[in-house]
Amino acid sequence: ALEHQQKALEMQLRMFGEKHHIVAISYNNVGNTLALFDRNEEALEHLQKALEMQRAIFDEKHTLVAIAYNNLGGVLGQFGYPKEALE
Repeated sequence: ALEHQQKALEMQLRMFGEKHHIVAISYNNVGNTLALFDRNEEALEHLQKALEMQRAIFDEKHTLVAIAYNNLGGVLGQFGYPKEALE
């Protein structure tokens, strides 16, 4: 799954660039999959990138921003950073 998600992310970056919500969703997907493999640093980088992108595209009340916060918080908690997950 990870290889396919990474390929999709690369393709979407070429098609849409860094400022598109579809690209942010792909960053989110790759981050969640990396977390399943305990690739903590890489997972957090992808999830933080997804959140930054969603926040740049939408306002704080948008559903995709909320999903990005939720995914990042869940992975922070999973990796043993409960304080950061609450922020």
